[in-house]
Amino acid sequence: MNNYVLNALEAKKLDEISIKKFKIDGIVLMENAGAKTAQWLKDDILKKNDRILVIAGVGNNAGDGFVVARHLLNANYDVDVLLMAPMTKYKGDALKNLNILKHLNCSFLKFKENNKNIKEKYTFLIDAVFGIGLSREIKGKFETIIKEMNNAKLPILSIDITSGVNATTGNIMGVSVKSSYTATYGNLKLGHLFASEYCGELSLFDVSFPKQAFDLFDIEPVKLISLKLVKSLIPKRDSKSHKYQNGNLLLIGGSHGKSGAIIMSAKAAFRAGVGIATAITTIGQESIVNASLDELMVIGLLDELGINTEHFTIFKEFLKKKTAIVFGPGIVKNETVFNLLTFLVRMENIPMIIDADGLNLISESGKNIFYGLKNKEIVLTPHIAEFSRLTRHSVKEIEENKIEIAVKYAIEHGITLVLKGKNTIIVSSLGEIYINDIGNPGMATAGSGDVLSGMIGTYLARGLTAFESAIVAVYLHALSGDIASQKTNQDFMNASDIIENLKYVKL
Repeated sequence: MNNYVLNALEAKKLDEISIKKFKIDGIVLMENAGAKTAQWLKDDILKKNDRILVIAGVGNNAGDGFVVARHLLNANYDVDVLLMAPMTKYKGDALKNLNILKHLNCSFLKFKENNKNIKEKYTFLIDAVFGIGLSREIKGKFETIIKEMNNAKLPILSIDITSGVNATTGNIMGVSVKSSYTATYGNLKLGHLFASEYCGELSLFDVSFPKQAFDLFDIEPVKLISLKLVKSLIPKRDSKSHKYQNGNLLLIGGSHGKSGAIIMSAKAAFRAGVGIATAITTIGQESIVNASLDELMVIGLLDELGINTEHFTIFKEFLKKKTAIVFGPGIVKNETVFNLLTFLVRMENIPMIIDADGLNLISESGKNIFYGLKNKEIVLTPHIAEFSRLTRHSVKEIEENKIEIAVKYAIEHGITLVLKGKNTIIVSSLGEIYINDIGNPGMATAGSGDVLSGMIGTYLARGLTAFESAIVAVYLHALSGDIASQKTNQDFMNASDIIENLKYVKL
């Protein structure tokens, strides 16, 4: 299987191509899905004395449920099927599998407004109500049955995706099953990641979709970052290399009350492997920053008014031999600092990452400082509120259309975008997309973003492209956070734990 993560349209297209172009009958795909799900249930989940109720909608998701029910019946499990529609409403492959169940004398139930006996009669539920095609808000009897399933407080396995979760956005369509397990097929769906709290334990099964099918897609789907990919991208240290060959990073930031931000970025940069780093910070903060990190060279050139002409001349000298710039963590915000940022962006030869108040300077200016840039390696790392300010879209709009809005912004501005969050999204200036599925809630803490910016700066300084640097840093940042969470309760984690545990990452 590949590392693609599909939206609803892509998942439907994969079905369609497999059936029409590769002549794999839909009923074969349905049988494979149902049989593998049943096997998982028998091997790892069910007890022999479980009493199972399959709740079936109307479409192919119901058909998968009928296959699961058949295999469980044949294994001597106690299985009933609750039909959410009259038998005359079922069609195609779902109807074929329904008819097989009828000949096996399966017990069928009709939907009633009050199914309070679910908890009394059954010990396990299988959700085969809605699949990846759900695009409308759930109401009426379907809303009722989903609420009754949840109220029963029984373990639930959902087929393909939890009923109520939009497969593309992860939005809850009015109401959703709260699954204990989800069996999905061929590829993960974006909804599994964006609404993971509704999906429970997720298992992915190969149901014989041909790998060549993706060659017929017009646009390459979103891809999942893997450790294998990260290992292939990280630059190898030459045994004869010196510090300047392992990246010469310049960090610009830190101000009164915010010196910790630039300190965290610098610490992360060194831990991630940069050869040498210099920080330019606000005058008066040099001793604070220097005292926190012996390896870092520090100079104060900024003040609350920005940077004057004399200091700007000194600043330009500092740019010599620098291989990347981190701009923004804790930086003072004013017009001259914005002009400094614009100057750095327009320089052709030094890649850079813009984070935190650097992003706020851009959004407050209302200007597109990236207009007309070509071949400039730039990474922007907003969280969703910062991205809302950059795009003028509401947080709600972005939550509902993350991928679409992120791709549009990255392409229009010619930058690599890292949209930080539970599943961080990385988009290249050409619209290529990766998504991260590791990390944990303990990482949602002050300084975590500063750590990430320092790590991205390291990989930029060591010669990776903006897109590659973002992929490597996002994944290793999350992996280090997961290592930290194995040692420390997530409630007690801080950003320093992410830095500290980077050295335990095995590559």
